[in-house]
Amino acid sequence: MIIKLKQGMGRLIRCETDTGLIAVLDFRISKKGRCRQRVLKALPDFEVTDSIDDVRVFIRKVKEEDYFKDVGAKRDFK
Repeated sequence: MIIKLKQGMGRLIRCETDTGLIAVLDFRISKKGRCRQRVLKALPDFEVTDSIDDVRVFIRKVKEEDYFKDVGAKRDFK
């Protein structure tokens, strides 16, 4: 799992204008999960959150307002 996660993160950001967010929805790395510390230590130093509100704030902060226009129900980050 860790190797695939690291590979995926490496493919996520290719240039300075790219924005990325990785959601790991696996109970083993939840706050009390048995693998959490091992997985987090293996990854680069990124912000980690368990809050969807933090995700909304991040996306709003890094994307221009035009990103959210005329996208319909596919991107509802309000």
